[in-house]
Formats: sequence, structure tokens, C-alpha cells
Amino acid sequence: MMRQKYTLFARINTAIDSVKPIRTTIQNAKSTLVNVNRWALISSVMLTSASATAVERPMIWLTPAEKVVVEQNIKQHDWANRRYLQLKERADAFAPTSLAARIANIEKLPLQWEKASGAIPAVIDQANIGVNHLRWPLQSSLQSAIDCGILYNFSAEQKYADCAADILYTVVQSLNNTPIGTAPVHLDNRGWIVSENHLLESRIYGAQIPLIYDFIYNYLKAGGQAYDVVQKKLVDFDFSAAQKVFKSYAQLALDSGLVNNNWPVLESSSLVHNALAIDDEKTRNYYLERYLTIDTPHQDSLAKVAKSYVNPGDIWPESLNYSMHVAYFSLYLMNLIDRLEPELQLGNKYPNIATALLTNEHLRYPNHHFPAFGDGNRSYKDNYLEFELAYKSAVLNNNQGLKAVFGNELKHAIATGNYDRAQLLPQHTKAKPYYAPLELLWAEADLGAGESTETFNAYTTVDIPFAGIFIQRNIHTADPVKNGLMATVGGGSYVHGHASGIDLELYGQGHVLGVEAGKGDYPSDVHQNYKRLFAGHNTVISNGASASKGGWIQLGINRVTKAFIEPQPRTSPVSDKYSFVTTNFHDEFNLVKEAFHQRTTALIRLSDDVGYYVDVFRAKSDTDKQFHDYLYRNLSDNLTVTSQNQPVKFTPDPNRYPKAIDVKWSHDRNFAHPGWHFLKDVQSSATSKAGFLATFSADQYKNGPVTMQSRIVAGLDLSVTKVKAPASKIEPAPYNKKPIPMFLLRHQGDVWDNPFALTYESYQGNEQPAIQSTERLMAGDLFKGIVVQAKVAGQQVTQYVLLQQGDKQTYLNEKLGIKFTGHFGVITLTNGKLTDLYIGQGQELSFQGKVLKTEQTAAYRKF
Repeated sequence: MMRQKYTLFARINTAIDSVKPIRTTIQNAKSTLVNVNRWALISSVMLTSASATAVERPMIWLTPAEKVVVEQNIKQHDWANRRYLQLKERADAFAPTSLAARIANIEKLPLQWEKASGAIPAVIDQANIGVNHLRWPLQSSLQSAIDCGILYNFSAEQKYADCAADILYTVVQSLNNTPIGTAPVHLDNRGWIVSENHLLESRIYGAQIPLIYDFIYNYLKAGGQAYDVVQKKLVDFDFSAAQKVFKSYAQLALDSGLVNNNWPVLESSSLVHNALAIDDEKTRNYYLERYLTIDTPHQDSLAKVAKSYVNPGDIWPESLNYSMHVAYFSLYLMNLIDRLEPELQLGNKYPNIATALLTNEHLRYPNHHFPAFGDGNRSYKDNYLEFELAYKSAVLNNNQGLKAVFGNELKHAIATGNYDRAQLLPQHTKAKPYYAPLELLWAEADLGAGESTETFNAYTTVDIPFAGIFIQRNIHTADPVKNGLMATVGGGSYVHGHASGIDLELYGQGHVLGVEAGKGDYPSDVHQNYKRLFAGHNTVISNGASASKGGWIQLGINRVTKAFIEPQPRTSPVSDKYSFVTTNFHDEFNLVKEAFHQRTTALIRLSDDVGYYVDVFRAKSDTDKQFHDYLYRNLSDNLTVTSQNQPVKFTPDPNRYPKAIDVKWSHDRNFAHPGWHFLKDVQSSATSKAGFLATFSADQYKNGPVTMQSRIVAGLDLSVTKVKAPASKIEPAPYNKKPIPMFLLRHQGDVWDNPFALTYESYQGNEQPAIQSTERLMAGDLFKGIVVQAKVAGQQVTQYVLLQQGDKQTYLNEKLGIKFTGHFGVITLTNGKLTDLYIGQGQELSFQGKVLKTEQTAAYRKF
């Protein structure tokens, strides 16, 4: 095994075994001891020997012992053989079989060929993004050279060695003739080939070059040559030039970019690969330490990254697109290192990085899409290599629990046809390292005994603590994709977060219908000054001035917090019919006067195929001229609004949502809050207390027309405004390119004692909505809930949805026979007879002498 020759990891284990965690406090003022983490002493232990120890190659992706296992898999398992043949097929497509083919491969590389004079010329500076004509040929060539290097190790065919050696030699020589810039660049993101974007370069170039070297090292050491197109002859490989490249890339990872976000993890594959390609032991150890345990001004260590995964279920605190990659790339590198030194057991030290993959699954809507919070996307292509890596980690670390979980995940995906284990991931031109061959090299043949079981545990409530988000779903139906309910509520401040306040997304009829604005191109005006601001979210804007301050790029807001919820996250509900969450938000940075918001969102199921949402939003601000706007947009083609069964008259109102005055937009620093100047075709109604019916009609879904109907409950002076909001490119076609219909409700004065109150119900095609009417329950000037009248399967259903500001107040309605002590509850009658009582938060609920009490905070009773 590697331990005898690759001494770094052996010394790490010695350090771990010899250092015990010490946790002490000052006692009797006699002594002061400092807490010591056992990792903190590694650096002094690792570097006790400066001798240069030869390493056995290849080793980064494939050791000699692993090669034997892969060859056995290819012979014994059809999926492995088919993956090998696919890898061979694409290597064959690139591997040269003539001198002319070798020259053609080399001359595709984006170098300054016109300046070639006796030596391989410098690379063309790619500066940043947007130069795909330069990027793709180099990215593809490096990936093909890796494939060739792998095939050479299995077949020893000369064409594969020529393919890999030519690309490696040319790129190494070119980089040695390309200076690394010293001028300051934005965000300290200084690169080499991509001079202003090491974050990109490290993934698409820096991580690949050392892999080629590792795979054909033995060939080159044995005298194998590469073709030099400038000298027009075969030449020996320049190992010293290669070592300079590896050291330079490793150092760039330490010198470039930002910390406390996803950047260090995205750059770490380049750091680790290049470190492992360095022949000098002391230098190699220096860089590996800085991946494993030592933080630097521009690079966070794995130990620091793992602090965001303290509890099972934790995910990286950024929008999902970045959060997913942090877990994926970290898990990959943990596997890489655990293979080389099993006793290190990074997988057991940081098991919650693997379990973060499972948390992501728990966030999905019934149609498999994801909540779109922050700069995240609506959907992500399933990546089963992540689960292969998680299973591999469990095997390497003998973690039987995780082995069973991820083995089952893989078997279930294979059994259901979602994962074809015989299909190898393709090469790509995306901004990520090339890992595809690992599906062959690292895949475990044995996924465990027994048949797979259903893997998805759809909790009623799931939270994302760092983002202040609470997800509730009701899939207690025979067809959860069509008839399931799910709401995503909340907001907070985090990297790639948005200034949203208490945001809301709603699901219905197989689609996420009530959506936020999504994301645009990061530098664009619409992304910076609309999609990332309050107006880009289904929230409330107070005084026309809800805003952010501080935090990540000045988009800091207070985190949305839970006031009351049932069920608690990842626990069972008291009823399959009801759930709710009440959240609070302090609009502290409001540009006029701070405001306070509270939102209650409830999911109510009426039957197997019918359900609806209740949304109640309170807001107040201590200013005489306070006003509050409730925002809601819904993917659709058309929005109609009626009141008392008559169309509402709208008149053009182009000045209703002006651009923020005295604000000069500064990229990623200063924004035009609240962002509603991007709303178009603005039309407003007169103020009315009569209530409104808003109907969103979507006619272009593949499963037929879909309608979302919102009843805006009467009893509060409101004006309604219809607008067209900018399209959201993250949504499914065709609605990713269509303006989004949206309404805004404005009330002059506070909406705390008597809040905005709405219901939302979706239906499909020729179906009819169940809800027939709504009205407010009031006790004097205090809102106490909503009366909902619905018709379900020919039966008349009456529901009293009760809501009070706290959970100790008592509401008494002698006329209806209602008494409720608590915060949230529901009384349901069918054809005039009591069906059930539900307490979501409270102590006692009674209706006409029928009583439900609880010593807990929630209860349910059928009658």
C-alpha cells in the first residue's frame, strides 16, 4: 500500500493518534488552558522529515491495487464493461494514429502560434468568461488526454500514450512561457490562463493537468517522448517544467479568491491534484496541509468547511446550486485522500457532508423540482456520481449506516430506471472539474444484499435554518404530483442570498406556480435591482422602501424566524389534513422607517384531490404615513380580477412604483430598493373593502390548462394593481421566457390587527374550484380568522380557520359556538355536522359543546 512510500498521511495519523482533544475551563483561577483541536498540531508533526520520498504513480485516481479491482469489474460486470468501452470509444476518437493526427491535436490548443519561435508559445490570455472559442478546445483536449492516460494504464497502447503526452507536454511548455500576472484583479481572483478568473481556471484547467501527468508518469520516466510541433520532432518530457506548473497552480489556489464562501471548495480540486503531482515531499505536504487543516487568507481548509456540517442534515449555507457543489466536491476529495490513507477516515470524521445529499432530496416539490431561494435554480440534473461517492466513502470508512443508506439509494435509482449504471458521464464544457471516469474507476461492484426500498421520506415540515426557510408539504393523496400541496416560506442573509423578507412559493397541479423572480445574469441591472430585491419576491414591501444593508454584498436582511409551527421539522403531524407555520421578520433596514412583519401560511386538505392554502400577512411601521404592499406572482398567461362577481375596473398607473430616488446603482454594492420599477403594464383599481377574486390562467402546460385562484378576503380597504413582472429563466418552458402576471395589494395604514388575508387554490382543465366564498372572522377590530365555504364531491364543507396573534389569547364567538385558546386552529363541518377539530398551536378548541384539549401544543380529533 502507499503508506510506506507516501509518508504524509502516515504522519497525519501519527499526529491524530498522539493528540487528544483538550477542553478545559479556568478553575479557581489557578491555571488557564487553551482548547486544542487535535488537527491543530498536524503541521508541526508532518514536517519533521524533509527528505524527498519517491511516490508511486499513478495514484491520484488509480493505484496499482485499484487497477486490479477495476479490471475484475470490467470482466465480471456488464455495467463496468460497458463504461470501459464508452471510455475507450471517446479516447479512440481523440488518440492519434499518425503524425499528422498528433500535430492536429496539438494545434487545436489556444496558444499564440503566430509568435512561435523555437519554443512552444504562450497561451492566449482568456481573461475571463465569454471566450468559449478559446476555452472549449483546451477544456476538451485536457479531458481527452485524461481519458487517454487512463486507457494507456489498462492497455499500454502507444496511441494513448502519444495522445496524453503530447497534450501534457505542450500545455506545460506553454505555461512555462506564460507569465502569471501581478496586477490586482477583481476579488483577488488572479489566474494564469484565465488571468482574471482563477475560480474558473482552477476547475476547468488547473485540476486536469496533474491527472494527465499522474497517469503517464511511468511512461515518460521510462523515456517516452512527446511531439514538439515547433521543433518538429519527438522530445523528452521536461519534468522540471511540469513541477513548476504544479507548484504554481497550488500556490494560485492559496493566493487567489475569497474565503467564507464556496470558492475555496471549488478551487480545492486544483489545489489537491497539483499538490499530489509535486515530487518534493516537503512541498507536497505544505500544500496538502492547507487543504486539510490550515486556513490561509484566500483558502479555507476542509476542517473549516466541515464546521458548516455540524449536525446530520446540515447543508452548506448558500443557495442550492452552490451548496450542492460544495458537498459534492468535498466528498470527492475526501474519497481521494481516504483511498490513499484509509486510517485517516475523513468520511467518518465528517459524515454530515455525505448526508447533506439526502437533505437536498427532502427539499423537493412533488414534481421533483426545488425551492428557488437566493441565486439557486428551479431544477438540477440528477447526479448519481454524488451517491456513488457517498457510498464509496462509507465503504472506505466501514460506515455501515451510511453504506446501507446510500447503497439503497443507488439500488432504488437503478431499479426505477432513474440511473443507468452502464452509462458513463460524458465529457463536458461546464465550469467544473472532469470527474466522469470515476464512475468506472471508483464504483463499488457490491451495493449490498437485498432489494431496494422506497428512499424518499417526505417530511411534512423541513427547514433550512441558515436561510430562514420553512417548507411544508401535504402529499397525503393517491396522486401527489398532481394533487400534492407544498409551500416554501421564509428568507435570510447568506452568500448568494436575496433581500426577500418573508418570501412564499406555492405548488399546484404538478407545477411550482407561485414563484419568486429567480435569477438573471449576475452583472445585469434586472438581476441586481429586481431579482435580488424585495420586489422580486412574494412578500410585503413596507412604505415602498423595504431594503437591505450589510451582509453579503450589501444584501443583508434579518433572518426570518419561526414563531409557531406544526408539525415541527422532521416530525410527524397530528393530522394528515392540516399544517401551518407562522414566521416573523424585522424589516430593520427599511429606508423610511423600520417595519415588522408576520406571516401565517397553512396547508389544508379537503379530500384526496382537493386542498388549498391560507396566507395571512401582518405588517406595521411606526410612521403616520405607513402603507404596505402585498406581492404575489404566478406562472400563467393571464390574470383576471373580479369583485362581487363583476370585473374590476383598472386604469393605467405608470407612476405607482417609481425607481428609488437618489440611488446610484453600484455593482454588488448599492441597489435601487425595493426594485419594483421593473414592473410593467401597471394598472390599478379603486380602493375597496369588498374583497377580490384573482384568477391566474396558464394554458401552455403539457398536462393541460392550470388555474390558480386567490380569494382576497373582504373586510380590509385595498387597492389592487395588476402588472407584468420580468420573466424568470429558471422556470420550465415556455414560462421561462414569458412575463409573469402579478398582483399587488396596497393598504394605507398598518395591517397588524386586521391583516392581509387570502386563500389560494389550484385546479386543472375543466375542474372547478372547491372554495365558493370566504369571509373574515372579527372580534371588534381584531382579526380572528377566515370562514371558508367549499363544495367537495357534492358535499358542503364549512371551515373556520382560526388565527390569533399569540397562543394564549381566547376567542369567544357565542353566536357560532366557538371558543378557542391558542394561535392556530381549524373547525370543519360537512353538511352542517362537525367533522373534526384541529389545534395547530394552542390549548383548547370547542365548537357547540364538542371540545378538544391538549397538554401539548397541537392536537386533532375526528367526530
